[in-house]
Amino acid sequence: MARYTDEEAERLIAEHIDAPPGADPAEVRLRNSGISVWALINMFLLSPGEHAAEEVADAYRIEPATMWAAIEYYKRHQRDIDARLAKLHAA
Repeated sequence: MARYTDEEAERLIAEHIDAPPGADPAEVRLRNSGISVWALINMFLLSPGEHAAEEVADAYRIEPATMWAAIEYYKRHQRDIDARLAKLHAA
């Protein structure tokens, strides 16, 4: 798994994630594609192996850096996104 400093992770998030002030962290989307971060994270968490991030990026046709931005965003908002995923899986 890629490792980023806090500064690098914040830069990645700012570049790739559209998270306006006050937005529900569980509903934010990728800046250029509109794909929900929770959708990427759901597939990432369900994908086994050390190359899961790259496989999800390929499946969604996004750049690996965009996937890593989603993962870094998830790390900062895990409780909110996990709650969104729990609702999805409970349905």
